[in-house]
Amino acid sequence: MGSEGFCSIGRDQLQGAVSSAPRLIAEGFGRYLPGDFSGYLRKANGELKETLECLRDGVDRGYFTHDQIVPLQRLCKRASKAATGLIAYLKTAKAPNEEPRRRRTREPKNPKNPKNPKEPTEQKPPEPLEPLEPMEPMD
Repeated sequence: MGSEGFCSIGRDQLQGAVSSAPRLIAEGFGRYLPGDFSGYLRKANGELKETLECLRDGVDRGYFTHDQIVPLQRLCKRASKAATGLIAYLKTAKAPNEEPRRRRTREPKNPKNPKNPKEPTEQKPPEPLEPLEPMEPMD
């Protein structure tokens, strides 16, 4: 197979994996619940692993040299390590301003004392979230 094999399939696959990881991380960051965020981080980690594999494949096929991909591999591994650490943190994190969920109870259809219905309780709107500080690069 000539260089077209990599150009038509491998290049698109590499380009897709490379561009998906940051988009998945950004979309996960925009989610409110830690479980949702960690799901997107896991998908991003998969794209980073695919990127590493595509780079190795490109070297095996002679499209890149090993020296050319070393800095790219280092970036992928650092991003994956950071995502994995954040996933571990999110396992213990609680969503900000979230109260524990309560089971709904049904109101009786014919209350015993219809003259004294429950008064509505006043609920405060949730406070705005504080922006997170950016993480320092990991070596």
